[in-house]
Amino acid sequence: MPGSSKPIGGLGLDSLHGVHLVLCLEDILEMPLPPGENPLVDDAAHRARTLDEVAAWVLEKIPSLAEATHAR
Repeated sequence: MPGSSKPIGGLGLDSLHGVHLVLCLEDILEMPLPPGENPLVDDAAHRARTLDEVAAWVLEKIPSLAEATHAR
């Protein structure tokens, strides 16, 4: 599956799949993702993210999420 594929629409996923993906990512990463942020949608650009953009979003969030988890 190419990184330019869009999970929403292009792969037939809907908003419920997006919620499930967020929950799975939180389980895999063993930390919560920022509330109100959707890895499948770029709210600023008002468009769905590609798989490459979803991966970059997750990698961008990991350091700040790790710091927040250790600060508790």
